[in-house]
Amino acid sequence: MEKDGLFRQGTATQQVGSGVSFFQCIWTDIMDTVGYVGDPEGSTEFYQILLKGDCEVACWWPDATAEAEDGSRLVDLEELADLSVIFVDTGIAECRQLARRIGDVITGRHIIVHTIRGIEANTINTASKILYEETPTRRIGFVTGPLRLDDIQEGRPASAVCASNFPEVHDLVEEAMMSSRLRIYHARDLMGAELSAVYSRLIALMSGMGRALGLGTSLQGTLFVRGLAEMSRFVGAHDGDERTPFGLSGAGNLYADTAIDGNIDFEMGIHLAAHAEEGEEELIKNFGTPAREILDILAAFEEANEKAELDLYLLDASAALITAGLPASQVVKGLMSLPALEE
Repeated sequence: MEKDGLFRQGTATQQVGSGVSFFQCIWTDIMDTVGYVGDPEGSTEFYQILLKGDCEVACWWPDATAEAEDGSRLVDLEELADLSVIFVDTGIAECRQLARRIGDVITGRHIIVHTIRGIEANTINTASKILYEETPTRRIGFVTGPLRLDDIQEGRPASAVCASNFPEVHDLVEEAMMSSRLRIYHARDLMGAELSAVYSRLIALMSGMGRALGLGTSLQGTLFVRGLAEMSRFVGAHDGDERTPFGLSGAGNLYADTAIDGNIDFEMGIHLAAHAEEGEEELIKNFGTPAREILDILAAFEEANEKAELDLYLLDASAALITAGLPASQVVKGLMSLPALEE
């Protein structure tokens, strides 16, 4: 589970008594620029947070041609080597190729933090595993949570969690991101946080289906709670802490994905409620990359669960809806006819 960060105005150098090492203090005190790997034209919550921070943002993206106009600075790939912390804010499909290129110019002293809520196609590899395989650094982190672009742009209070096995990753992420309007929590369960953030996308899709069918508050609440219970069992069976899904990476993401209309996975569920028979290709045609990611997540998790042999009824219902084309009403009927379960 997460541990509180600190609401603070100064740098880690001013907090030596909090358990931060002297090396971390020195490094943090001089960090005035962070690297960002992502499309500067595709504004994300994370990118906006970095732009609002105290550090300059040095952005590298293979296809970027014009100088950024939002306060960041476009750099060549080789210039990432001069930076202590590099944030990777892309889709899972691009992750391995980009990681391989980043790995050619950095060393083990660097820190990489990603924001990717996806699973590599035909595997159960999270982004941290890809980064571990393709770069020389082992200090890897994952930032996620109930962040919405409109909240960040309007300056509303927000929170996120940084998951990493390395305390210095937490400290430097705080330095780059935290402010009086953004609270950063710490978590040590990197794998559990990644799997929770991914699994919550499937539950958000099912919640969208429930909304479209007008099934009411009780069913939505049940999907939320039982979804977290399934998430917990899945995470616990795959080298994560079964408590992690109840933090910001799981419950926090799921709430943000379903509380307000506009989340792409939630909207896919609404669409599937009326068009389940259209098939996977039509879903991709309508929703693009997010649909491909959902299909890859579903395939990977279904295969993983065949080995784990867990009772994951919402995962199975997602597969029935998306890949088998079962009408949404029948999916709900099947869920409601399950034998009574222990709460």
